[in-house]
Amino acid sequence: MLVNRQLVVISMVGNSTRILGWIVSVTEASFLQMQLRHCLRLIKKLMKAITFCGG
Repeated sequence: MLVNRQLVVISMVGNSTRILGWIVSVTEASFLQMQLRHCLRLIKKLMKAITFCGG
């Protein structure tokens, strides 16, 4: 019985760490997307400013 319990605990811990890792990767991906969007917006603003000054 003890061995079974240990296996269950180990599998539970493994699953929770896997889920945590997945959540972390998803949040990191969304954060990176937000950063990329922000950078793109800044670049667009810069391009507008450059074309405005040039034109």
